[in-house]
Amino acid sequence: GLQVLLAECGHMMAHVEVEVREEVAAEMAQQMAETQQTFQTCLLQQSRAAEDNYEKRLNILTKSVAKSHALKRVRLDEEDENERETAAEEMHKMEEKLQEKDHRIEELCTAVEESKQAAKESRRDAATAPNQTSALSLKAHERAPALGAAHTGVRVRDAKIAELAT
Repeated sequence: GLQVLLAECGHMMAHVEVEVREEVAAEMAQQMAETQQTFQTCLLQQSRAAEDNYEKRLNILTKSVAKSHALKRVRLDEEDENERETAAEEMHKMEEKLQEKDHRIEELCTAVEESKQAAKESRRDAATAPNQTSALSLKAHERAPALGAAHTGVRVRDAKIAELAT
């Protein structure tokens, strides 16, 4: 009897040990699954947070680049406006100079016509006043270089106008 009872107790203890080991293994597996799920959830949240952070940085960079380009465009527009104003001022100055040169050319042309007229008259009066003819011829020769310079000024003016027009 006692040996049988001892054998039955040994079997019961072995059976209890197997059940306890199975319960412990099941609990450990459940805890590991929960830990793994928690880790995956945290990893996913960190990944989303990092992605959001990078998107925010990318948006900030995009806005900064766009703002920089806009500022460059504004600066270029301001420079273009300044260049246009400068060109307009230069054009106005050139027009004034051209008007002055045109006026001077008219004066010189008038003087040349007067000299020619005086030369014609002096030729008529050459027999009576030979000294007058030489004085008028001298005046005409003195004014000829100024007239040539005026014509050169007109050609330069025309060239500058053509250059500005393009």
